[in-house]
Amino acid sequence: MDTDNSMKEIEKKLMKEVEKALMKAFENVIAEKDKTIEVLTKHNDDLRSLHHSMRVRLNAISKYVRQHAARSYSEGFDENASLELLTILGGVQQLSAEFEVETERIAPKKLLPKTGVHMLDIMFEHFSQICFEQKIDFTLNLWDGVLEMTQNIIPSRKLEILVSNHVTNALESINESMDTNNNNNLHRLTITIGKRGEYFVFSVFDSGTPFTPKTLMKIGTEPTTTRRGLHGGIGFQESFKIMDEYEVSLSIMERELNDNGSFTKAVTFRFDNQNQYTITTYRPNDFEKSDRYTIYEN
Repeated sequence: MDTDNSMKEIEKKLMKEVEKALMKAFENVIAEKDKTIEVLTKHNDDLRSLHHSMRVRLNAISKYVRQHAARSYSEGFDENASLELLTILGGVQQLSAEFEVETERIAPKKLLPKTGVHMLDIMFEHFSQICFEQKIDFTLNLWDGVLEMTQNIIPSRKLEILVSNHVTNALESINESMDTNNNNNLHRLTITIGKRGEYFVFSVFDSGTPFTPKTLMKIGTEPTTTRRGLHGGIGFQESFKIMDEYEVSLSIMERELNDNGSFTKAVTFRFDNQNQYTITTYRPNDFEKSDRYTIYEN
């Protein structure tokens, strides 16, 4: 009986821990939703204010034009009237230009496609908002089969680890590149996920600073960070464990750093039951030969 009571006590403690974890997860979801609501509310307030301002100014121009048209009809159309019409036209054009600038500034964030996996959708919304605030061009390419992917290929929690680690790495890389590139409009981040042809894939493309060859040769074997001046590197450690567990292949493609905003690298996980690591690079001579990766030149 004592053994039974002990087991029941252990089960109760475990249930409490599970409930606490679930509650924490729900609180995080609510917090993310609150952030989204706050952003959308501000967008709506700004749009209402802009609409009111534009309506008043356009009504004033419209009234002026009607009065001028009536006077021109009764008094005859002369040179001064022509100059006034040109002035009106210039005002309308200026107002239209201002409208374009203002609406672009407060344009609400893009509506993202949905994967059908709740936490993934929340994560993509979160990353989209970060990019919006930091003026990073964000694109989510969503192919079919993401829900199927988490049901039959890899558990959603494992896929969420890959997404979180590598999108965060890409954002840090882009922020790092902003220190040396004054034109923030040139920074880009693209995520691709779903079934492409025969295999499911997850890819992250970014325009940030490149990996170092030393980093690419050592990732997965020791906690080597992909960011300059930082310590850690746990993200890729976790990724290689997932690769081994689910026989996922990792492909890293890199191009020379430039200032035109094009992608400098892509990290792709392909669920092909091969568990291979390949590097496609513009600097193959900088890499040592190894059995754990294959080098291709682009």
